[in-house]
Amino acid sequence: MSPIFQGLFGNISQRFKNMAYATVGLGIVAVAVGFIIMFVGLATMATEDNPFMAFIGFCIVGGGVIYAVYFSLFFYVIGEVLERLKSISETNKEIADNLRRHAECSSDNSAVSKTIPADIPEI
Repeated sequence: MSPIFQGLFGNISQRFKNMAYATVGLGIVAVAVGFIIMFVGLATMATEDNPFMAFIGFCIVGGGVIYAVYFSLFFYVIGEVLERLKSISETNKEIADNLRRHAECSSDNSAVSKTIPADIPEI
């Protein structure tokens, strides 16, 4: 991978995991704000006949929970998958290096040295 792409995408799995943690934090804030709105709406229902504020608070609480759980799982799973793909790529790179070294070290004209090209492209 070129240095430019390494700088841009080198640690992208950790960025997705950080987005998952930030999503949980924003979801908790949304749930707290929703509870405040819901309880204020329930308190004002005693004096007024208007349940909409409590309903809006309830919807914000539900939306905050859904946001915190599902989106954080989504971002975290993407981060894990990218991390696994990166480790698989590094393993494949090590295997290619070992095969290249084996091809260079074999002095006879065996089938292995003929079938493995000396210039294996990087993955």
